[in-house]
Parts: sequence; structure tokens; C-alpha cells
Amino acid sequence: MTEDEARRVLLVQAHEPALLSGVVRADESLQRQWSPEDRAWATRQALAAVGEKAAPEAFVVARAGAALQRLLPRAPQAQRWLDRRVWHPAWVVLAVVVGFIGGLVVDQLGPPQRVNLLAPAVWAVVGWNVAVYLALLLPMPSHGLRSWLGRWANRSGEHFALLWSRQAAPLTGQRVALVLHVAAAALALGLIAGLYLRGLVLDYRIGWESTFIDAPLVETALGMLLGPASALTGIAIPEVAPLRLAPGAQATASAAPWIHLLATTLLWVVVLPRAALALVARWRASYRARHFSLPLDTPYFEGLHPLMRPGLSPRLRLLWAAPADAPPLRLFGHDVTALREPLLLVQSDEGD
Repeated sequence: MTEDEARRVLLVQAHEPALLSGVVRADESLQRQWSPEDRAWATRQALAAVGEKAAPEAFVVARAGAALQRLLPRAPQAQRWLDRRVWHPAWVVLAVVVGFIGGLVVDQLGPPQRVNLLAPAVWAVVGWNVAVYLALLLPMPSHGLRSWLGRWANRSGEHFALLWSRQAAPLTGQRVALVLHVAAAALALGLIAGLYLRGLVLDYRIGWESTFIDAPLVETALGMLLGPASALTGIAIPEVAPLRLAPGAQATASAAPWIHLLATTLLWVVVLPRAALALVARWRASYRARHFSLPLDTPYFEGLHPLMRPGLSPRLRLLWAAPADAPPLRLFGHDVTALREPLLLVQSDEGD
């Protein structure tokens, strides 16, 4: 079913007066809004709409539509939940704007008009994103997000919030990932823009200084980190040893080639991978919104109607086997020890 259909189904479930799949019990106020008579009426309306042999998904969707015809006029909070937007694409645009501005205003070049090769914010951003990529390769249990969303929903004190947060956790996770990936890519673009915008109006010089690290180690590290950018741009990595600054000395070498290399590193390490991950998260979120997976094998849904249990027979056959001298046994007013032909003993309003 779609996301909107699932919201309607869960909204009705939150108002049913029975045990709600082991999650919450409806209180007296909910029972006043939704009675057993309403429950039976919604079931009949759904069966009339989809037929006795409909798929379980079609039945619960039709039943939710019928139930809301009576429920919404009685429960203002239910209408507020339906009207509430659980997702808005504008959040992605906001993430782009905030991320880009954040990268633009960071003083990533260190002291005024001087680039410290060992301590620009570029390396912090690169390291953070590499750590994120490694974390994404590890199996991430989904119960963590479900648990967090459940605690948040519990604070709201509404049954529907709890039901929805647990069932929508996979979809919510993809949307959160989309926003975070877009924000990270925008942050890196802001850093790149800041590098070039400052370089257009200021003459930046580059150098490095360290108490514990010597020139060969710095040259090796920068060769590894900036090597791919050098290969992509064709800009050779300048020698590092002459750039070492003595205490109190001023940098004199031009920062232009280093800025190109740093910007290219941000582009291929952060911007492109994050953009690709954002596209994947967007596709997954869109797919989950169109094909919302709502488990229907729970006690609540199986109790709605026999067709919710297509693999089980709605008929229970009782076979009496006993010695000939066994005492008579009466069941639902019938002496079953004397039965010779099948006899319908009891039938529920739902067809069982």
C-alpha cells in the first residue's frame, strides 16, 4: 500500500477498542469514539467494496476508508494527524542552503591570508566523511531508529504516533539519510566556494609548522591524500620541505596550486559520493512511500476478518472420539456424542 493508505490504516487501528497488536490499549475516550458497532459496520462496508476474495491489503485499505467516514467527525485529533505533513521536500532545500552557508563562512584557511597545510577544515571534513562511509559499510540494526522514534512518540502521548513511528522507521531512516547526505555535500561545496572566493580578492600564502612531525612524513601523507586530486587535475604536488615555517616566520609560497588540489579532493571524496548516496536514499524513500510494507500477520489485523488469514480455514471442525460407554457431551446445546452428520454449532458475525 502507499504511505497515505498506511497512515489511514494505522489511524483506525489506534482507535480500535481491542488490544492493538501488543503495543497499546485503547482508553475509554477512544472507545467512545469508536464502538464495536462501528467496527462491524466498517468491516461490512469494506467487504461490500472489495469482495470476499480480495487481497488482505485491499481489504484493510477499504476498511480504513470506510471507518474514517465515522471516525473523523468524532475525533478532531485524528483529522489533525491526517492533515499533518510527515515529510516535505523543502527540508532538502533547507539542508542545501544551511550546509552551503556553513561551509562558506567557515574560516577554513586558518590565519588571515595564510593556509596551514596541516590544519585546514578541509581535512576535518574529509576525515569525517570517510568515517561515515566506513560506518555505512557496517550492518546497522533497524531497531535503533525504531527505538528512538518510539521514545519520541511516547512523549507525544498519542497512540497513533507510537504506531506510526514504529512502522515508518525504514521510510523515515531513508528520508533522514537523504537530508544528511545533501547537507554534507552542500557543506563541502561551501568550503570549495569559500576557498576560491577568498582567493579571488586576497593573496593567500601557504606553509606548515609542527612540533612533532618532520618534512618526509608530511610529504608522504600529503602525497597519499592529494595524489588522486593531482592525477585528476594534472597539477603536481609541490615540494613540502621548503614550506616549513620557523616560529614567527611568514609564509611566502603561493597557495594557488594547493587550493586547486584541496578543492578537487573535496569534490571527489565528499561531494560526488554524498550526491550519489543522496540519490540512492531518495529513490529508496520514494519506493518505500509507494510500496509501504505494513505487516498484516499481527493479531489485530488477523482478527478483522477471516480473509486476513488466507492460509487458514475459517472453519474449525470438531471431531468427537470416545469409548462407547462415555457419558454424553453437550456443546453449544447439542449432544455431540449423538451426531452422525456435520452440524454448524456456532458462527461469528465476521464469518468464522
